[in-house]
Parts: sequence; C-alpha cells; structure tokens
Amino acid sequence: MKPVKDDCGSYTIPSLRRWRVMEVVTQNGTSSRHVYGHDITNDTDRASTSIEEFNREAMTVTTHSGSIYKLLGVPGRSRGGAKVWKEWCGKHNVVSENDVTDEYFSVDKLFTQINEELYAGLQELADSTFPKRCESCGREYRNAAEFLAATRPVHPDSSGLKPHDDGQMIVDLFRNCVCGSTLLESFGNRRDLGEYGVKRRMRFEDMVGKLVAKGCREEIIRSELLKLMRGQPNDVIRLAKRRNAGSR
Repeated sequence: MKPVKDDCGSYTIPSLRRWRVMEVVTQNGTSSRHVYGHDITNDTDRASTSIEEFNREAMTVTTHSGSIYKLLGVPGRSRGGAKVWKEWCGKHNVVSENDVTDEYFSVDKLFTQINEELYAGLQELADSTFPKRCESCGREYRNAAEFLAATRPVHPDSSGLKPHDDGQMIVDLFRNCVCGSTLLESFGNRRDLGEYGVKRRMRFEDMVGKLVAKGCREEIIRSELLKLMRGQPNDVIRLAKRRNAGSR
C-alpha cells in the first residue's frame, strides 16, 4: 500500500470506500468538516482538507482546496483510515472531533435504493427470456407465465427440467407447444454465447450476488430466481423483504 496522505497535490479523483465524515475544532477555534477513507483509485488511505460541498445525489465531496472525492458504498471503518485520520488530527492541532457521517448518509434511503434497484433487476430478469416464438407454428408466448400456462411438459411424469452436466444449476426447460413441437427455454444457459445470452447471465449472477450480500443462501436464491424466470411461484421477494427487515 502507498503512503498515507491528505488531498493536497492530488491529480486524480480519489474514490473512497469505508469512508467517514468528521467535524473538528482546532486549537485556534476553527471548525471544519473532513472526509477520510481508503482510496481504491490510488490504493492508499486519505484524509481531506475542509469540505466545501457535499453532493448527496452524486455522493461526491468537493474540498476548499479544489479536490473532489467520490464516495463509494456505505460508510465504514478501517484500520488504515483511522490511522491516517489520527495523524491528520495531530498534524493540524485538533482539540475535539465529532463523527457526523449519519448527517450525510441515511440508512433508510439506502434500503429504498437497494429495494428499487433489486426489484427493477428482478423484473428485468423475469422478462429477459420473452417474447418467445415457436418456429413450427409461429405461436408467440409473451411472458413466462403465458409460456407455462399454454405449453405442456414433454412427458407427463417429467418436470421438463434438465441440469447441466457440471451440476451448477438447472437451466433447461423443455415444453411442448400447443402445436406439439418441443420448445426449449435455457434459463442462464452458458452455451448461449451471443450478446443477449451473456447479458442475461450477467444479470442473473448480479441478482444472485445482491441477494447473497443481503444474507440469502446462494443455493436457495439461485433456485428461487430460476423459478422467477420460469414464471413459477417463488419466494424471491419474500426473502428479500425478510433480509431487509433483519438488517435494520
């Protein structure tokens, strides 16, 4: 890791993780606010000069010296950040300090943003495989619910699901169209190397990652997301809401 530093002489925009906002009073009675955290752009820990503007929408800080900081993720604490902040306070004769991070970052707003992003992603995932058209008769299925309602399993005693050889996840759903032709819908199929298939897999993995980060078990949420994509009853929303409530 590079040496710790303040923002004087910076030429790149630092992007801070595990950041805090502090209010200080120096020996001469001057009061000011500062941000510190780990700068992933330059792999170092930083403490800013006094804050001139805090943009809550963009989550950026502009200091009186003209430097700009981009704040990433939620506030946090790190040993390196605490060390550079302590050194900064000693260097600038700070006699009192107060953590004011909560004034700039609302936990309730965070959960709202997560929910909006999560639900939008789930809807996109659910809609990503449709509309689907039967090449034999031209019948179009507008969404997963219509696809499952109008088609039938290939065999009466079979779910129509086929796992990949590597056992990673169940992805293939075989159904008979109303005309009798067998249709295949590959949910997250890695054999689809086209741009659309790649984007759909990326969205699937993105949603898995978000829900696992919220406390869901990976094997359970993968199964529930696949149900969502097939238009089947699932517990995705209930699990997400439960984890949100448990995290508050």
